[in-house]
Amino acid sequence: MKNYFILYMMPNCLTPIIRLITMKNKLILLFVVQILCLWQCAFADTDNPDVNYLKDKSRIESIVGGFYEGRFSDGTPFQMTLYYSKEDEKYSSYQYPRQLKGEAIGIRQSSFQGDSFTLSVIADDPNTEGKVLYKEEFVGTLSNDKKNASGIWTHTANQKKKTLNFSMQQISVYKEISVTHKSIYASRPLESYEVGFIDPTRPFKFSAVFPVFNDEKIDKRNLEDAAICDHDQECSNGIYILGYYNNLLSLSSEFWWYDAGSAHGHYSSLTRHYIWASGISQEVFLDHFLKFSPTCLAMLSNLVRKGLGEISGAKYFKITQQSYKQVKFLPSPLGLQFMFDVEEFGAYGEGTPPSVFLPKESIKQCLTYLPKSK
Repeated sequence: MKNYFILYMMPNCLTPIIRLITMKNKLILLFVVQILCLWQCAFADTDNPDVNYLKDKSRIESIVGGFYEGRFSDGTPFQMTLYYSKEDEKYSSYQYPRQLKGEAIGIRQSSFQGDSFTLSVIADDPNTEGKVLYKEEFVGTLSNDKKNASGIWTHTANQKKKTLNFSMQQISVYKEISVTHKSIYASRPLESYEVGFIDPTRPFKFSAVFPVFNDEKIDKRNLEDAAICDHDQECSNGIYILGYYNNLLSLSSEFWWYDAGSAHGHYSSLTRHYIWASGISQEVFLDHFLKFSPTCLAMLSNLVRKGLGEISGAKYFKITQQSYKQVKFLPSPLGLQFMFDVEEFGAYGEGTPPSVFLPKESIKQCLTYLPKSK
């Protein structure tokens, strides 16, 4: 490759990057990279990157919630992620699988008394401040082992109420493991370049929330993702159930971390999908749902780019035979939702790129499979 070279940044200093650089910029770039590596390595005074905090002797473990399949007395199915503590209520949500386009309905308020619970949903009118479109309330009781629940659901809109009985069955528990350590910077004097950037009194914190399915393959991968942490200040990992349709299970692995001296924390995620039935699980990717002909790949890439709009860098999005396993998406009976992280396109200040939902009608010539709701 005349006039070009490939630059590899060592993973211990910076995130691995491979870029093509013109020879005339080589000396300038190498100087900049050396400075960046020295700075990053100076602040990378982390614990052993091979440590598994899920096995830490000081860890605190607890069952914090569960994922449930439910049904109203009129036959309508729903799914619920229910956390058993008011402190975690902001993470509780529910969804109607038949209507899912990627966004679950958040539970605004919750209260628990023993095994009894009250969950409230308040839908605000996006066009009128202070106006409520509707309210929903689940009032129910969990069984002693929390594997089942039943109660009454009430929907209120325009001063009209609709009431139905509901029942739920647990598909998975959510387990949480947390670890707090004394800061590694508290054990030695700060270097001159660390003063003002590092607070040695701030403890290191690790936390992970993940579902347990009693499936060897899925649980093993969940534990691997939940354990990821090579940072010196804080790691917060979560593996969440996005949807469950008959035998298709969709998960999201989400990672947030912060290193001392950084301007802000960082976030990344990935999605995983399994055909899960009769105790057997098989991971599947985007090519399980779509034809991968050149025409289909070009059409899908173009539709997603249009959905991303004007956010910088969106024009480079492309689904290829080489990159499709990294594409984050959620299949549902209505179509495919494509999801993106902060800084995946555009700058940090631009926020999270919009999710792009492609209705099945828009991609029907390329579809090979979509799940069906029960």
